[in-house]
Amino acid sequence: MPKTRLISPGIANHSLKKNLILNDNYLSNDGDDEGIRITDAGLVGIGVTGPAAKLQVLSTTEQLRLDYDATNYASFTVAADGALTIATVDADAEEADLTFLVDGDIIIDTNSISTTEQTTKGLEIDYDHTGSTSSDQEIMGLDVSAISGSTTGGSQLLYGTKIWAQLSAASGAGSTNSFGLHVTASGNTTAAVGYATAAYLKVSGTDTNTGLFIDCEDGGDDLKIVSSQQVADYFKIQVGMNGETTFTTNEAADGNDDAHLNINLDGNFTVDAVGDITLDAAGGDVTILQADLTIPIDKKVIFGNAGEYIVGDDTDLDIVSSNNLNLDGGNLIKLYDDTVHYGSFSKSAGTSLAITSANYLYLNAGDNDYIRLGNGTGFTQVTPTYNATDTNVDFRDGNKQFLTFGSGSEAIADLNLTFPAVSGNFVLVIKQHSGGGGSVASDGWLVFESDGSTPADAAIVQWPGGTEPTLTTGANAVDIVSFYWDATDGATICYGVISQDFQ
Repeated sequence: MPKTRLISPGIANHSLKKNLILNDNYLSNDGDDEGIRITDAGLVGIGVTGPAAKLQVLSTTEQLRLDYDATNYASFTVAADGALTIATVDADAEEADLTFLVDGDIIIDTNSISTTEQTTKGLEIDYDHTGSTSSDQEIMGLDVSAISGSTTGGSQLLYGTKIWAQLSAASGAGSTNSFGLHVTASGNTTAAVGYATAAYLKVSGTDTNTGLFIDCEDGGDDLKIVSSQQVADYFKIQVGMNGETTFTTNEAADGNDDAHLNINLDGNFTVDAVGDITLDAAGGDVTILQADLTIPIDKKVIFGNAGEYIVGDDTDLDIVSSNNLNLDGGNLIKLYDDTVHYGSFSKSAGTSLAITSANYLYLNAGDNDYIRLGNGTGFTQVTPTYNATDTNVDFRDGNKQFLTFGSGSEAIADLNLTFPAVSGNFVLVIKQHSGGGGSVASDGWLVFESDGSTPADAAIVQWPGGTEPTLTTGANAVDIVSFYWDATDGATICYGVISQDFQ
């Protein structure tokens, strides 16, 4: 068998005091320092008499160091309880990266059997970036890149990060609160402009992109947002069976009446439903401010039940009530025919109802029917002002007018009678002054149409037999003059008759 020689080039040969048997793999040192030992099983021990592994190093301090040079190295230290620390050391304390180049998977399988009250961690990354300067930097505590670009078919799933968290109770005592992902992002206002975002989601490049997909089972809260001012107040969204979705706002204190849902839009708000839309204010008001409410012409707005509703088609709008129809306009209820002209209904305190038109009020019962005014029906009495030269009686202001002569008993030169643009009966009561003697000059009963023009057929009142009446001239005597105004197109004529000497 060839001989084995242990030499040291350039220096004297080392001396081996005992225990060298190479053919049987036995190299030893029986000194107290427990130096290197190679046993007959091919095991190497450093600081240990009987190594249990191929290589075993026993020390209470750093057990292994891999040097690049004296100041750049990697250190392996095992402490009590088997805690292993791998340290990379760079002379500049800057670039001593730890890189794993793996052709397969990296699996970290940790187990904790601790039963004491403490915090345990399967994996902890404590990244402190303390060398920041004013230069632009991008700092990452964890950077995950998962890429697969060579699939050729089948159903493929790629998870950038997949987390499974399960916290189960072994008994009914205590409470459990499990987080699949818990993120806290914070900053300060020292910078000129600062932002903090707990989660930034971006997706692109496929036929269907979903920014956030939530699958919350067992009827839980699909999305819950806690108030930035009060953690007990929140907003949540729940999606139930058949896609039924519920928005809930919660106010923890007071009477649960301040948890408003406000929608502030720069554009339109559109609700497109194939079913019903229900607004339930629980006894409160539903108010629509400063906007138009548009209802499709083939739908109804139903109040209370099917017997009360508003429905429109392309020509008409019907308001239907199974009992009373109550309109409370506060001041006026206006009916416009354009943006300027309208008629109005107004209800004063008490029982009076006023119907007012900016032009004329037209009541039409249709052919062969009638308009019935129940109980007493009256007119507002107008009192024109006496003037010896021109006294104006404008029946456009009212059908019933009461004229009293002024003192001096002068005759009225022109009694100007103006009629509306509609045929009708009109009454003028004329009362003498206490001194009596008042009259109307011959041919002084002048007639004017609604536009102020003189009728083409007759510019004065037409009297029975063509004879003008002479007023009763006694003190305080009253005559009543009745006029029929025929406003038929092309035949505008006023007929008059007088009843005299009411004492």
